[in-house]
Amino acid sequence: MDLGFLTASRDYSKAGDYFQAALAITSGLSDPAIVAQTLNRVGNWYFNFGQSTEALRYHREAARIFESLNDKRGLAATHDLLGITNLVECNLPQYVAHYEQAMTLFRELDDRGSFISSLTIYATRGADYLACVAAPVIAPLEDRLRDGQQALEIAQQMGARPAETLGKLWLGLSLASSGKYRQGLELIRAGLDLATAIDHRHFMTTGHMILGAFYLDIFALPQARTHLEQAHSLANETGSLIWLGMITSFLADTQTQQNNFSEADKVLRTLLNPDLPVQASHHRHLWRAKTEWHLAQGQSTEAFAIAQRLIDNTANTIPRLSVLYAECALALRRYATAQTALQKAYETAQALSLKPILWRTLLAQGRLARARGKDDEAENYFEEGRALLDSLAADLALSDATLPEYLNQAWGRMTRSKSTSARALTKNQYAGLTSRERDVAKLIAEGKSNKEIAEALVLSNRTVEAHIGNILSKLNFTSRAQIAVWAVEKGLFKT
Repeated sequence: MDLGFLTASRDYSKAGDYFQAALAITSGLSDPAIVAQTLNRVGNWYFNFGQSTEALRYHREAARIFESLNDKRGLAATHDLLGITNLVECNLPQYVAHYEQAMTLFRELDDRGSFISSLTIYATRGADYLACVAAPVIAPLEDRLRDGQQALEIAQQMGARPAETLGKLWLGLSLASSGKYRQGLELIRAGLDLATAIDHRHFMTTGHMILGAFYLDIFALPQARTHLEQAHSLANETGSLIWLGMITSFLADTQTQQNNFSEADKVLRTLLNPDLPVQASHHRHLWRAKTEWHLAQGQSTEAFAIAQRLIDNTANTIPRLSVLYAECALALRRYATAQTALQKAYETAQALSLKPILWRTLLAQGRLARARGKDDEAENYFEEGRALLDSLAADLALSDATLPEYLNQAWGRMTRSKSTSARALTKNQYAGLTSRERDVAKLIAEGKSNKEIAEALVLSNRTVEAHIGNILSKLNFTSRAQIAVWAVEKGLFKT
């Protein structure tokens, strides 16, 4: 058993051999607690080798034994393992429930180290890049970030460097997935630096994978590929098949977006076969990437069939997959199907404050409206989506001024149309300012304060600030006075 623990962070295959040997020995002993502990170790080994369904069987049996013994410590550890295993099995309600039971017991036992381990993974509630293929548990963003911050602070107070590493990576993941790019990127980078400093190969893999997913989210494909290739190499080294499946899917996404379709297919074929189920998260990511691959090549029927399987596997809305399903339906001119999927995606993403999915949903709704010949409606969606994207880009620029351009270029590619509506021509006349931004410029020319503008347009002060920032950026201005002069010159305000 001890040998298994010693090798687990570097070589899951060898660790599994030790744990299996331990189980064979303990099964003949009369101490049920030792048997239950060994069942958990073997279950965790199955988990790390991508066999989460089999892992559940071992953990559930261990839980039964610990409960019969009234062994709170053993039961708490088992709930922790059941939490992460159900997360990978895409059963997020059970993932949340088991972690909550684990944390309750760890508090009773005053086991701070185990408590923060559970709290760290529990904090996101699955609303992140890695779990985006599962139906989410609705929890406010402020609650998710509060829990992640609490876990990180306790780890730092304890001086527990591995826990601090995971805390930074997971809180960064939560922040980035919700569109808080600057804070998220800083924490992910810090977590990866710490993982490297303590030479924790699994956390190094995790850091590179999350960074790769982040760069993929903002379409910084060269950076995404660099980190994902490093993550892929490390995952192969440690034998973590769950991470390997996710990393492979993200690598394929990167290559698909770079139009390297043969390379993307080659990468996917290393793990994806027609018989692969659509239950576990890493398998669902592989099938999602295959759907993206088909769709990018105009193979809409094939893409739609896979997307249908992915959303049929759950009763609740999965925002990321619903948008993908709608895009497939749109390509097949199944407009009503696309509209229903996009509306559900928007409502769920809004409840979770997932801005990166929200702007993609708005963009897809705009493309759908345009396909139906509703140009004005399309422009409304595009304006709202662009305003959201601009706010994300502004936050991202505070971390790295070169990164927003990737988002801007992606928007241009994704909204490109052969025809230009009258509304779009008007927008071009005003240096790309949206109608809302023109309203703000007019009120600035009238001498209104931000508070007065917010009241007049029924907006929050933060939204007004974002609009002003966008106006300054688009016009290459540095002051409100310049905006006021421009508004007068363009006839938005007559003196």
